[in-house]
Amino acid sequence: MISLTKVEPPILFPRPAVLMDGGDAIPGMSRHWDQPDIKKNPNYWLKLYLEGLTLHRRSFALAARADRILDLGCGGGWFSIHLARKRNDLLIDAVDTDGRLLDWGRLYVDRLNTKGENLGKIRFCETNVDEFPWEKYEEEFDLVHAGFILSRTKNPVEALDGIYKVLKPGGWLIYHDCTDPPSRNLNRLARFQHALVGLYNRSSDPWSWRRRWERRYLFDPVRSKARRAEPREAEVVRRLEELFAMRYHTRRRALLDLALKSKPMATFSRQAMFVPMVKLVDDILCYTDQLVGATRYVLGQKR
Repeated sequence: MISLTKVEPPILFPRPAVLMDGGDAIPGMSRHWDQPDIKKNPNYWLKLYLEGLTLHRRSFALAARADRILDLGCGGGWFSIHLARKRNDLLIDAVDTDGRLLDWGRLYVDRLNTKGENLGKIRFCETNVDEFPWEKYEEEFDLVHAGFILSRTKNPVEALDGIYKVLKPGGWLIYHDCTDPPSRNLNRLARFQHALVGLYNRSSDPWSWRRRWERRYLFDPVRSKARRAEPREAEVVRRLEELFAMRYHTRRRALLDLALKSKPMATFSRQAMFVPMVKLVDDILCYTDQLVGATRYVLGQKR
Protein backbone atom coordinates (compact mmCIF):
# COMPACT_ATOMS: atom_id res chain seq x y z
CA MET A 1 0.00 0.00 0.00
CA ILE A 2 1.33 3.39 -0.97
CA SER A 3 1.10 6.04 1.74
CA LEU A 4 0.54 9.59 0.64
CA THR A 5 2.31 12.27 2.63
CA LYS A 6 1.30 15.90 2.59
CA VAL A 7 3.71 17.99 0.57
CA GLU A 8 4.06 21.57 1.83
CA PRO A 9 4.03 24.24 -0.89
CA PRO A 10 7.23 26.28 -1.29
CA ILE A 11 7.82 29.12 1.13
CA LEU A 12 8.72 32.41 -0.49
CA PHE A 13 10.42 33.87 2.56
CA PRO A 14 12.18 31.83 5.26
CA ARG A 15 11.00 31.90 8.83
CA PRO A 16 14.21 32.63 10.71
CA ALA A 17 14.51 32.25 14.45
CA VAL A 18 15.62 35.41 16.21
CA LEU A 19 19.19 34.31 16.89
CA MET A 20 21.38 36.25 19.23
CA ASP A 21 24.94 35.75 20.46
CA GLY A 22 25.51 32.10 21.23
CA GLY A 23 22.58 31.02 19.05
CA ASP A 24 19.93 31.68 21.68
CA ALA A 25 16.53 32.90 20.54
CA ILE A 26 14.50 35.51 22.37
CA PRO A 27 11.90 33.54 24.38
CA GLY A 28 8.43 33.78 22.87
CA MET A 29 9.52 35.96 19.97
CA SER A 30 7.13 35.84 17.06
CA ARG A 31 8.63 35.39 13.62
CA HIS A 32 5.96 37.44 11.92
CA TRP A 33 4.40 40.80 12.86
CA ASP A 34 6.43 41.26 16.02
CA GLN A 35 9.93 40.63 14.67
CA PRO A 36 11.93 43.79 15.53
CA ASP A 37 14.71 43.14 13.00
CA ILE A 38 13.48 44.52 9.69
CA LYS A 39 15.78 42.21 7.72
CA LYS A 40 14.27 39.15 9.40
CA ASN A 41 10.70 40.45 9.54
CA PRO A 42 8.72 38.53 6.90
CA ASN A 43 5.82 40.91 7.41
CA TYR A 44 7.97 43.83 6.27
CA TRP A 45 8.94 42.06 3.06
CA LEU A 46 5.28 41.24 2.52
CA LYS A 47 4.36 44.91 3.03
CA LEU A 48 7.12 45.90 0.65
CA TYR A 49 5.73 43.58 -2.00
CA LEU A 50 2.07 44.43 -1.52
CA GLU A 51 2.37 48.18 -1.01
CA GLY A 52 5.20 48.93 -3.37
CA LEU A 53 8.84 49.87 -3.01
CA THR A 54 8.24 53.55 -3.85
CA LEU A 55 6.01 54.13 -0.84
CA HIS A 56 8.47 52.66 1.62
CA ARG A 57 11.44 54.43 0.08
CA ARG A 58 9.63 57.73 0.47
CA SER A 59 8.71 56.94 4.06
CA PHE A 60 12.22 55.98 5.12
CA ALA A 61 13.84 58.83 3.17
CA LEU A 62 11.51 61.23 4.95
CA ALA A 63 12.17 59.72 8.36
CA ALA A 64 15.94 59.72 7.79
CA ARG A 65 15.91 63.55 7.70
CA ALA A 66 14.15 63.85 11.08
CA ASP A 67 15.84 64.22 14.46
CA ARG A 68 12.85 63.51 16.76
CA ILE A 69 10.36 60.81 15.80
CA LEU A 70 7.16 59.53 17.38
CA ASP A 71 6.26 55.97 16.34
CA LEU A 72 2.61 55.28 17.25
CA GLY A 73 1.60 51.61 17.30
CA CYS A 74 5.23 50.53 17.01
CA GLY A 75 4.67 46.83 17.79
CA GLY A 76 8.07 45.20 18.20
CA GLY A 77 9.72 48.41 17.01
CA TRP A 78 10.88 47.36 13.54
CA PHE A 79 10.39 50.86 12.05
CA SER A 80 12.13 52.62 14.94
CA ILE A 81 14.98 50.14 15.24
CA HIS A 82 15.68 50.26 11.51
CA LEU A 83 16.00 54.06 11.64
CA ALA A 84 18.06 53.97 14.84
CA ARG A 85 20.56 51.64 13.15
CA LYS A 86 20.96 54.14 10.32
CA ARG A 87 21.56 57.19 12.53
CA ASN A 88 22.95 57.18 16.05
CA ASP A 89 21.83 60.76 16.78
CA LEU A 90 18.10 59.99 16.48
CA LEU A 91 15.74 60.19 19.43
CA ILE A 92 12.63 58.07 18.94
CA ASP A 93 9.60 57.59 21.19
CA ALA A 94 8.01 54.24 20.31
CA VAL A 95 4.49 53.78 21.68
CA ASP A 96 2.29 50.69 21.83
CA THR A 97 -0.33 49.16 24.10
CA ASP A 98 1.19 45.66 24.07
CA GLY A 99 3.85 45.49 26.75
CA ARG A 100 5.06 42.11 25.49
CA LEU A 101 5.97 43.54 22.08
CA LEU A 102 7.73 46.48 23.72
CA ASP A 103 9.74 44.08 25.90
CA TRP A 104 10.88 42.24 22.77
CA GLY A 105 11.90 45.54 21.21
CA ARG A 106 13.84 46.58 24.32
CA LEU A 107 15.58 43.20 24.51
CA TYR A 108 16.56 43.35 20.86
CA VAL A 109 17.95 46.88 21.25
CA ASP A 110 19.96 45.72 24.28
CA ARG A 111 21.38 42.82 22.29
CA LEU A 112 22.36 45.13 19.42
CA ASN A 113 24.09 47.49 21.85
CA THR A 114 25.89 44.52 23.39
CA LYS A 115 27.14 43.57 19.93
CA GLY A 116 28.64 47.05 19.60
CA GLU A 117 26.12 48.70 17.29
CA ASN A 118 25.89 52.43 17.88
CA LEU A 119 22.12 52.97 17.84
CA GLY A 120 20.06 56.08 18.15
CA LYS A 121 18.10 56.36 21.37
CA ILE A 122 14.71 54.61 21.44
CA ARG A 123 12.34 55.11 24.37
CA PHE A 124 9.65 52.43 24.44
CA CYS A 125 6.45 53.52 26.15
CA GLU A 126 3.40 51.40 26.94
CA THR A 127 0.34 53.61 26.57
CA ASN A 128 -2.85 53.96 24.59
CA VAL A 129 -2.98 56.58 21.83
CA ASP A 130 -6.22 57.84 23.39
CA GLU A 131 -4.30 58.56 26.60
CA PHE A 132 -1.12 59.94 25.07
CA PRO A 133 -0.07 63.24 26.74
CA TRP A 134 -0.07 65.42 23.62
CA GLU A 135 0.29 68.69 25.60
CA LYS A 136 3.53 67.46 27.17
CA TYR A 137 5.23 67.15 23.76
CA GLU A 138 3.88 70.23 22.00
CA GLU A 139 5.86 70.98 18.79
CA GLU A 140 8.58 68.52 19.75
CA PHE A 141 8.64 65.96 16.91
CA ASP A 142 9.85 66.30 13.34
CA LEU A 143 7.90 63.25 12.20
CA VAL A 144 5.08 61.02 13.44
CA HIS A 145 4.62 57.51 12.09
CA ALA A 146 1.08 56.16 12.56
CA GLY A 147 0.64 52.76 10.98
CA PHE A 148 -2.73 51.01 11.30
CA ILE A 149 -3.36 52.51 14.71
CA LEU A 150 -5.78 55.45 14.42
CA SER A 151 -8.64 53.18 13.35
CA ARG A 152 -8.30 51.48 16.75
CA THR A 153 -8.64 54.68 18.75
CA LYS A 154 -11.85 55.97 20.31
CA ASN A 155 -11.73 59.15 18.24
CA PRO A 156 -9.27 59.28 15.30
CA VAL A 157 -10.04 62.97 14.71
CA GLU A 158 -8.90 63.86 18.24
CA ALA A 159 -5.80 61.71 17.70
CA LEU A 160 -5.03 63.65 14.51
CA ASP A 161 -5.41 66.92 16.43
CA GLY A 162 -2.95 65.57 18.98
CA ILE A 163 -0.48 64.57 16.28
CA TYR A 164 -0.76 68.05 14.77
CA LYS A 165 -0.04 69.54 18.19
CA VAL A 166 3.17 67.56 18.81
CA LEU A 167 4.63 68.16 15.34
CA LYS A 168 7.01 71.03 14.76
CA PRO A 169 6.05 73.61 12.11
CA GLY A 170 6.51 71.89 8.77
CA GLY A 171 6.70 68.46 10.46
CA TRP A 172 5.59 65.30 8.67
CA LEU A 173 3.01 62.58 9.25
CA ILE A 174 3.35 59.10 7.75
CA TYR A 175 -0.17 57.72 7.90
CA HIS A 176 -1.41 54.37 6.69
CA ASP A 177 -4.58 52.65 7.81
CA CYS A 178 -7.48 50.58 6.59
CA THR A 179 -10.52 52.38 5.22
CA ASP A 180 -14.18 51.62 5.73
CA PRO A 181 -15.29 48.84 3.34
CA PRO A 182 -15.57 50.79 0.05
CA SER A 183 -19.19 51.02 -1.16
CA ARG A 184 -18.11 50.79 -4.81
CA ASN A 185 -16.32 47.51 -4.12
CA LEU A 186 -19.26 46.07 -2.20
CA ASN A 187 -21.77 47.00 -4.89
CA ARG A 188 -19.73 45.76 -7.83
CA LEU A 189 -18.61 42.55 -6.15
CA ALA A 190 -22.21 41.83 -5.11
CA ARG A 191 -23.49 42.40 -8.65
CA PHE A 192 -20.72 40.18 -10.05
CA GLN A 193 -21.52 37.41 -7.56
CA HIS A 194 -25.24 37.73 -8.30
CA ALA A 195 -24.65 37.45 -12.05
CA LEU A 196 -22.27 34.52 -11.57
CA VAL A 197 -24.83 32.58 -9.53
CA GLY A 198 -27.49 33.44 -12.11
CA LEU A 199 -25.51 31.58 -14.78
CA TYR A 200 -26.30 28.37 -12.92
CA ASN A 201 -30.02 29.24 -12.78
CA ARG A 202 -29.96 29.67 -9.03
CA SER A 203 -31.87 32.26 -7.10
CA SER A 204 -29.77 35.04 -5.60
CA ASP A 205 -30.17 38.31 -3.75
CA PRO A 206 -27.63 41.09 -4.49
CA TRP A 207 -28.13 42.66 -1.06
CA SER A 208 -27.32 39.38 0.66
CA TRP A 209 -24.12 39.14 -1.36
CA ARG A 210 -23.29 42.74 -0.46
CA ARG A 211 -23.62 41.98 3.24
CA ARG A 212 -21.44 38.91 2.82
CA TRP A 213 -18.68 40.91 1.10
CA GLU A 214 -18.89 43.55 3.81
CA ARG A 215 -18.47 40.88 6.49
CA ARG A 216 -15.43 39.57 4.64
CA TYR A 217 -13.85 43.02 4.67
CA LEU A 218 -14.59 43.42 8.37
CA PHE A 219 -12.98 40.06 9.07
CA ASP A 220 -9.62 41.54 8.11
CA PRO A 221 -7.23 41.31 11.12
CA VAL A 222 -6.88 45.11 11.31
CA ARG A 223 -10.52 46.03 10.67
CA SER A 224 -11.72 43.43 13.17
CA LYS A 225 -9.99 45.48 15.87
CA ALA A 226 -11.12 48.85 14.57
CA ARG A 227 -13.74 50.80 16.47
CA ARG A 228 -17.05 51.25 14.68
CA ALA A 229 -18.08 54.41 16.52
CA GLU A 230 -18.22 57.86 15.02
CA PRO A 231 -16.58 59.74 13.45
CA ARG A 232 -16.68 57.91 10.15
CA GLU A 233 -13.68 57.69 7.89
CA ALA A 234 -14.85 60.57 5.68
CA GLU A 235 -14.52 62.91 8.66
CA VAL A 236 -11.06 61.56 9.43
CA VAL A 237 -9.92 62.20 5.83
CA ARG A 238 -11.47 65.67 5.91
CA ARG A 239 -9.54 66.46 9.09
CA LEU A 240 -6.35 65.09 7.55
CA GLU A 241 -6.73 67.47 4.61
CA GLU A 242 -7.41 70.40 6.93
CA LEU A 243 -4.34 69.83 9.10
CA PHE A 244 -1.82 68.51 6.58
CA ALA A 245 -0.75 69.26 3.03
CA MET A 246 -1.11 65.89 1.31
CA ARG A 247 2.24 65.48 -0.41
CA TYR A 248 1.49 61.85 -1.29
CA HIS A 249 -1.91 60.19 -1.10
CA THR A 250 -2.90 56.83 -2.51
CA ARG A 251 -5.16 53.86 -1.89
CA ARG A 252 -4.14 50.26 -2.44
CA ARG A 253 -5.33 46.70 -1.82
CA ALA A 254 -8.93 46.44 -3.05
CA LEU A 255 -9.03 42.62 -2.98
CA LEU A 256 -5.92 41.67 -1.03
CA ASP A 257 -7.57 42.51 2.28
CA LEU A 258 -10.16 39.86 1.43
CA ALA A 259 -7.49 37.32 0.52
CA LEU A 260 -5.23 37.89 3.52
CA LYS A 261 -7.60 37.01 6.31
CA SER A 262 -5.02 35.54 8.65
CA LYS A 263 -1.59 36.89 9.50
CA PRO A 264 -0.15 37.77 6.09
CA MET A 265 3.06 35.79 6.47
CA ALA A 266 1.18 32.56 7.12
CA THR A 267 -0.89 33.04 3.97
CA PHE A 268 1.71 34.61 1.73
CA SER A 269 4.54 32.18 2.36
CA ARG A 270 2.43 29.08 1.75
CA GLN A 271 0.49 30.35 -1.24
CA ALA A 272 3.33 31.66 -3.34
CA MET A 273 1.35 31.75 -6.57
CA PHE A 274 -2.04 32.77 -5.18
CA VAL A 275 -1.13 36.15 -3.69
CA PRO A 276 0.82 37.48 -6.72
CA MET A 277 -2.12 36.57 -8.94
CA VAL A 278 -4.56 38.36 -6.64
CA LYS A 279 -2.22 41.36 -6.50
CA LEU A 280 -2.06 41.51 -10.31
CA VAL A 281 -5.87 41.46 -10.59
CA ASP A 282 -6.06 43.96 -7.73
CA ASP A 283 -3.67 46.39 -9.45
CA ILE A 284 -5.53 46.14 -12.76
CA LEU A 285 -8.95 46.75 -11.17
CA CYS A 286 -7.65 49.73 -9.19
CA TYR A 287 -5.77 51.18 -12.18
CA THR A 288 -8.87 50.95 -14.39
CA ASP A 289 -10.96 52.47 -11.58
CA GLN A 290 -13.22 49.44 -11.33
CA LEU A 291 -12.52 49.04 -7.61
CA VAL A 292 -11.12 51.31 -4.90
CA GLY A 293 -8.19 50.50 -2.64
CA ALA A 294 -9.22 49.57 0.90
CA THR A 295 -6.01 50.82 2.53
CA ARG A 296 -5.04 54.51 2.58
CA TYR A 297 -1.48 55.89 2.60
CA VAL A 298 -0.67 59.53 3.25
CA LEU A 299 2.54 61.50 3.57
CA GLY A 300 1.36 64.81 4.99
CA GLN A 301 3.18 67.97 5.99
CA LYS A 302 1.88 70.15 8.80
CA ARG A 303 0.23 73.29 7.49
